Amino acid sequence: MSIRPVTAQAPDDRRPAPPRPVAAMREAAVRYEAGGGWVTQGITLDLLAGTTTLLTGPSGCGKSTVTRLLPGLVPHCIPSVYRGSVQVEGEEVADAEVAHLAGSVAVVMQDPDAQVVTTRVMDEVCYALENLRVPAAETEARARRALRAVGLDWAPDRSPWELSGGQRQRLVLACALAQGPALLVLDEPTANLDPASTAAFYGLLPEVRATGAAVLVVEHDLDDVVEHVDRVIALGADGDVLASGPTREVLGEHGRELARAGVRLPSATRLAHLLEDAGQTPLGTRPVPLTLAEGAELLSATPLPAPRGADRVGAPTGRAAAATGALTRPALEVNGLHVPRGGRRRRRPVLTGVDLEVPAGQVLALVGANGSGKTTLLRALAGLERWTAGSVRVSGRPRRPGVTGPELTLVPQNPEHQFLERTVHDELAHGLRLAGGTEDEIERSVSARLSRFALERHSGTSPFLLSGGQQRRLSVASVLGRHREVICLDEPTFGQDRRSCEALMELIHEVAARGTAIVLSTHDMELVAEHADLVAVLAHGSVLVQGRPRDVLTDLAVLTDAGLSAPPLTRMRARAVAQGAVLPDLTRWEDLS
Repeated sequence: MSIRPVTAQAPDDRRPAPPRPVAAMREAAVRYEAGGGWVTQGITLDLLAGTTTLLTGPSGCGKSTVTRLLPGLVPHCIPSVYRGSVQVEGEEVADAEVAHLAGSVAVVMQDPDAQVVTTRVMDEVCYALENLRVPAAETEARARRALRAVGLDWAPDRSPWELSGGQRQRLVLACALAQGPALLVLDEPTANLDPASTAAFYGLLPEVRATGAAVLVVEHDLDDVVEHVDRVIALGADGDVLASGPTREVLGEHGRELARAGVRLPSATRLAHLLEDAGQTPLGTRPVPLTLAEGAELLSATPLPAPRGADRVGAPTGRAAAATGALTRPALEVNGLHVPRGGRRRRRPVLTGVDLEVPAGQVLALVGANGSGKTTLLRALAGLERWTAGSVRVSGRPRRPGVTGPELTLVPQNPEHQFLERTVHDELAHGLRLAGGTEDEIERSVSARLSRFALERHSGTSPFLLSGGQQRRLSVASVLGRHREVICLDEPTFGQDRRSCEALMELIHEVAARGTAIVLSTHDMELVAEHADLVAVLAHGSVLVQGRPRDVLTDLAVLTDAGLSAPPLTRMRARAVAQGAVLPDLTRWEDLS
């Protein structure tokens, strides 16, 4: 199959002048006073008015540093220096005050809860404007326009904490839009959102771009954002620029190089590469596909062989069961669990009658929309939330409500909530020392994990100075060092590049192979298809269904009821079949081989 990128057309003097640069970097690199070398290796970029630029690259390559540079957090708020030039609206960031830059740059971060500060939706948006000293006569009108733009005009008097996670992220975006920024920075804004909320959030980008703002998006998962992006800048592991240019050109000409560097390509682009490697040739030649719709067209034009055997249908998808043999002893049993939230006067049920069973040595993925109760369930299992009815048993032994125990542990969604030591090295060694073992054994294990999760350079660094993705890897690696009968992980792979995600899941499977039951919550449906032995769909306060991923992820009625989407490959197949294609079942990427 021939994949050719769409290249830029020849210049035309009759075309209008190009958009003006709102922000520009020239050979910019940052060094933090806390130690270490230069985080980036001389980034040069222009962020143009009315355009959207995607910044992507492996975890820890410096993407978050770029998002701190533009609003002036680096070097003014975080002790650091930078070399080269960084300008916003023609003014050097080093010479500007952060309060002044706030009039031009708005930032939306991963966690909306970290940015919401009031108890009323309208007050939240107005507060952002009051900080910029917008006249009172304008404030409410601008706030209402912003809420209307993000689809929250129905909720001005609601508490932000009554909204779903996706709605709170829309609220944070409304606060940013109301300011009328020249530059909007989106730092993995959908990392904590379910698939439907993610698609809806990025669906707002055309309206944002229409305001004339320059938009910079930092993102790992490109499927929902790629169609809204004009240009791509891809960084390598050392912070150097691997490729920069128009979206289709960069992903077409440099896609394989980016994949080797750990960048998670759009699913349609990955599909094209896999079909090309397998010698499949669609009708004619075509540009490299980027969107799921384009991937579906490619599937429709590609003759695929029938599945290799009926034994594949419904077979276990994880590796733990194969490694340990037929382990059927239930390590975790949950029956009729009821968990309320709130005080006595405003108590409301979050979970009502949850039933769950996880055999020893298997990986169960817990999926559900934002607000479905995934985190509440994991916290209840770990003894951090009290249940009022039902039972939880670990290896047949009952657990008491609200009581923790060494047999079951939880890795929380926010990694910084569990760090205990001053350095990355000591954080990894902490759990190993509690488990026993000689210092030589501990050092060998720590060194292996530092290497495995690309943290060698940060061995002496404080865990709190790592990037979000690096903190996530450290939090999981440190807990997996001790044997537990059940380990619960809340969104263990969010903020991770493809390579880091695979390394993390490989370690999780190794732990499961030793007989530990793993329960992990995730919004990544591809991860569920590729790595889980079992999947449980949580909605309406209970488990709708539990079963093998191949069975559950192709049940579109259940997924729709739960507000979820099928994995990207399955969605592309469904579109192609709707267009008349005859295709085998496609749930995992290996189904194409």
